[in-house]
Amino acid sequence: MDCELEGLISEVEQAPLHSPFPLDVSIAIVSDCFRMASLEPVLEKDWQRWEEKTGTLWREQMGMLAHLLTSTSLREVTVAALCEAADDRRPMLHRFFDQIEPLSAEMIRSNKFRREECIRRWLQWCGAGVSGESLQESQSRLDRLDYRKTLEVYERAEKARKEEMKVRMEKARQQKAAARGWRE
Repeated sequence: MDCELEGLISEVEQAPLHSPFPLDVSIAIVSDCFRMASLEPVLEKDWQRWEEKTGTLWREQMGMLAHLLTSTSLREVTVAALCEAADDRRPMLHRFFDQIEPLSAEMIRSNKFRREECIRRWLQWCGAGVSGESLQESQSRLDRLDYRKTLEVYERAEKARKEEMKVRMEKARQQKAAARGWRE
């Protein structure tokens, strides 16, 4: 099942942006996707385990996922992909949340790149492709969008900046000491 990603993103941009759904409603919406695909929904104990493990961020992500599923054609794409899937995707649902872990609801709602990343990760999880893209092209785009990689690059740059600052401070200290010694 391939998805017209540009159309889906356009639907998201046209949908009113409101607060994420409450967790119980979000779980019901995601569970309905499984039911619509004639699959048993994720067990309540698994939802509870994920909530205990992940906390607030996971609640926000679930709320935004529910918003995307109800305000766009993503639900239909999800159900079709789940129906076509050769394997049971439910046990792997936590991977989707692991892959979007640093993304908050506000980031998904307000940043088009984070929104695209979230949608692409969901499509990847449920087994849907992107129309006009090969699997390699889709993965390449996801790699470029990956916020975790962006954070890693930022952290390396910040570490290098701090190291450079230490070197400069030490050099300035040495110059000051040398100038003081010359005057004495």
